[in-house]
Amino acid sequence: MWRSWQAPAIYAYSTLRHTHNEQQYEAFGSDEEINRAVLQFPNLHIGANIREAILDLFSNLQFNHGGLLTSHALSFLTLSQSGLTEGELLDLLSLDDDVLRDTFQHHLPSLIRMPQHVWTRLKGCIGSFLTTREEEGVPLFFWFAHGSV
Repeated sequence: MWRSWQAPAIYAYSTLRHTHNEQQYEAFGSDEEINRAVLQFPNLHIGANIREAILDLFSNLQFNHGGLLTSHALSFLTLSQSGLTEGELLDLLSLDDDVLRDTFQHHLPSLIRMPQHVWTRLKGCIGSFLTTREEEGVPLFFWFAHGSV
């Protein structure tokens, strides 16, 4: 894709399906680059600002991973004071009856627990927005904030 580091970036999301249904956000710098992108990708949605780009990201995550799982997992991460271990997040999701009902719509497994791969798939899509910190040798996940680094 085109990248221009001198001009302010506009964040764009392509609604075209990509490998593994991952969202593709790219930074476009000049008007010419944006016009070329719009012509090349007719299903391209360009957020007018960062807030719109974030809302597009959340909508896409909910579409690809389920609304309940996405909103509850991201809420747990947001509400945690010092971050969550992967096990803690899976425990919280496993205790959430609504998320479990949504996850196991077609069958009930012998062990009723949020499957690791469901979180791993979601984490793969939001990984660039998460960071880890070790506490007593255990990695804690929390939101990456530019101002806190």
